[in-house]
Amino acid sequence: LEPTYLSQGDGHYRDVNQNRRSDTWFFPEVEDANIVTFLNLFQLDGYNPLIVSRVTYTVEDAQEFTTWLRDLVNDEALYNQLLDLVSHQFSPGEFIMKLEGGIGRNIESYEKILGQLLLFCRQNDVGKLHEGFWIDHWTYNLDLIERFLEIYPERLKDIFVDHKVFSFYDNPDVVLPRSQKYVLVNGNVRQYDAVVRDQEKIKLIESRSEHPTTVRTNHGTGKIYKTNLLVKLLSIVTNHLATLDPRGIGIMMEAEKPGWCDPLNGLPGLFGSSICETLELERLCRFIRKSLNELELKDDEPIPVYEELFELIDSLSGAIEKRLNSKEKERTFIYWEESNCSKEHYREKTRLGLSGTEKEIAIVQLKTFLDRGLRLLSEALGSHNKGKLTNKDGVYYTYFINQVADYEPILADPQKKTLMHSRAGYPLVKAKRFVSQPLPLFLEGPVHMIKVHPEQRKQIYRSVKNSHLRDQELKMYRVCELLDAAPFEIGRIRAYAPGWIENGSIYTHMEHKWLLELLRSGLYQEFYREIKTALVPFLDPEIYGRSILEGSSYIVSSTFPDEKLHGRGFQPRLSGMTSEMLHMWTLMVAGEKPFFIDEDGKLRLRFRPILPSWLFTRKERKCQYYDNNGEVASVEIPRNAFAFKFIGKALVVYHNQKRGNTFGKDAVQVVSYKINYGDGTQKSVSGEVLDTSLALDVRQGRTDRIDVVLS
Repeated sequence: LEPTYLSQGDGHYRDVNQNRRSDTWFFPEVEDANIVTFLNLFQLDGYNPLIVSRVTYTVEDAQEFTTWLRDLVNDEALYNQLLDLVSHQFSPGEFIMKLEGGIGRNIESYEKILGQLLLFCRQNDVGKLHEGFWIDHWTYNLDLIERFLEIYPERLKDIFVDHKVFSFYDNPDVVLPRSQKYVLVNGNVRQYDAVVRDQEKIKLIESRSEHPTTVRTNHGTGKIYKTNLLVKLLSIVTNHLATLDPRGIGIMMEAEKPGWCDPLNGLPGLFGSSICETLELERLCRFIRKSLNELELKDDEPIPVYEELFELIDSLSGAIEKRLNSKEKERTFIYWEESNCSKEHYREKTRLGLSGTEKEIAIVQLKTFLDRGLRLLSEALGSHNKGKLTNKDGVYYTYFINQVADYEPILADPQKKTLMHSRAGYPLVKAKRFVSQPLPLFLEGPVHMIKVHPEQRKQIYRSVKNSHLRDQELKMYRVCELLDAAPFEIGRIRAYAPGWIENGSIYTHMEHKWLLELLRSGLYQEFYREIKTALVPFLDPEIYGRSILEGSSYIVSSTFPDEKLHGRGFQPRLSGMTSEMLHMWTLMVAGEKPFFIDEDGKLRLRFRPILPSWLFTRKERKCQYYDNNGEVASVEIPRNAFAFKFIGKALVVYHNQKRGNTFGKDAVQVVSYKINYGDGTQKSVSGEVLDTSLALDVRQGRTDRIDVVLS
């Protein structure tokens, strides 16, 4: 089954990726399709193209296709129309709509027709070029992987090691080394024109007839290079371990673009860095390390990696070990210099593609490398750096300006002392020392900190709640505090009035991220208290200014000069906040990992809802829902119950006669199940856990309804 989003048209990688995060929760048949699609858009340098286009196909076997089409369609005019459609790139939806216009609607036959049609076709590339690379895009892929494993936990080895289905996107846009982008402008050092379109790469890509933007061996002229997910993730980890800022705290915006907060578009020019991606890097390293342990691979088992990555891992591992053992005052800057040199050498070697040679790295070596990386990140984010990481009230910063305090010019001719210049004509310089300063508080930093370090959840929550990030009038959370102290050069965010768009507004996507992490970290009471004033369905429509069934990009905060607009929503949009809301919903109704592998290695299923008593019904209700056949069905929900559709399959009804919370002190828990099958069969199970056969029945859609007793 193709990823459902890609028939809709072009979209921003971040938005499309996030919106696909919960796909397997509603359409388990999607399986790992989204993981493969989005990870294959990642490049050898750890970045990805900005735009994801819809999936299109090209007919490869024209003769066989025409024979099949002639058997399918009798009408000559329709036959010619369909033949014309597939003479260029087309989507399955276009084909079906054209077919439907000619022979009428027949939904039952569509799946069979599409299955046959795609046998004659190849899928085309889905990446599209833009300018620069966002530093946060890689972080959303781990969300996809983790969500997939919540439904298919037994497939870790399958997707992680066994299947070599991952390739690399070949982008003609390349990130320049520091020697070509650090420039002197009006007496100040800046980072400008960090990404250029490589003309040699353009010619190479244009010379390819199939999958032109996929990395080849033989330095771009050989076969498409394929590897497994482990190697793909290692390439991302290694590139970003070599992109820490000179203090070793944030990930640098080295490729012209910021992270999630788009309007900080001037920050890359100020050598900006972000703590969010550092935390996500720690999270990714932990995930890989944990997965290696869970798979119980032998320490001497070899993993083949492309030789350029092998060399970068080896070089970077040595630099990290040197950094960890160093007592020098400038040790973080020395690591910054050495790691960037290794990364720039790697990027130059892989600019046109890979050699095609692979080297084997033992599991024990990978573990050692990841452990060193985790030690490096732990030291950067440790308590001894607290003064650099938080304000006086203990709220974590998000963004930093890293101003060049000392530099030397790069000479084209040392004897004549003539200067080297950038493509834009600015003198090029080498940075010798940086001075870092934090921007005012943003909610994004605490969101990632509580996500990666839930053990700090209470302190993080209290500090944020008592800070200017909380709008005391609206009882909601702002995307940032007042930016008056920040220079206008950080980007267009400073041009907005306080409380408007991203400048101190209630930016709903980030506020939803904050609420999600409260829930994930175990702050259940706090979560349910906060949503009463923060989630749109609980707002006053008169103040919100639109239906509370409709989301907004942002809500005007109380810092905006016009008090009449405080609490009003603008720019109706569903992408970001919806993805977070769906994630919250799945946690609330079923718990974080309903499918799991037990101590004996067996697949199991259990429901661990996180629901307060007030969400259970107080009287009988008759509701409509879509059954497993996609038909509208009616169901009566009794008193003291809560009902939902699980993974788009079975109707689950919780029965909570005690009307207790399912969390906290005196929580009610699952004590039994009654499972109804489509053929009328019923099964009853005592206890919290369902065995393998029942877990598979539920996941594969054989069950129609599950009644769960809580006590």
